[in-house]
Amino acid sequence: MTNPEQYKSWLRSIGVEEAVSHLTCVERSKERVTEQANEVRIGQVWPGRDAMRAYLEDKTDEKERKKAAKKRAVRGGRGVKVKKRKAWESDDCRHGYPVSVLRAPGVMNFMCGCGYILGLELLRETESPAHLVAALAQRFHKFPRAV
Repeated sequence: MTNPEQYKSWLRSIGVEEAVSHLTCVERSKERVTEQANEVRIGQVWPGRDAMRAYLEDKTDEKERKKAAKKRAVRGGRGVKVKKRKAWESDDCRHGYPVSVLRAPGVMNFMCGCGYILGLELLRETESPAHLVAALAQRFHKFPRAV
């Protein structure tokens, strides 16, 4: 597929519907509210650039991540010291973030050479070159010369 309309019809044919938002808005904002709900659902924001094809997945990379997670779990049970934390304050965040700064997911920003932000992607796991290629392949008919 190389056009956004074909991709959207393919998604509908396999049962993927538009995200539902519970925001109240005026009629002329409904399209943007739906678009924003879809961005939140998939973790990708590309203003004015619709997806042309499915996001590429690297199954080998996923297997390697699972192997590494098993190793960390085994290693964690061998007496590795755990840092004690101070008591939580009332305004402290209690989200469960990865303990290793080296393995924390983040945000990948895509910019053109002039500094204009083309899009961004919230990463579900640590970044890899595969994420970069998959995001660009999903949104561009031909890869840009520089991003």
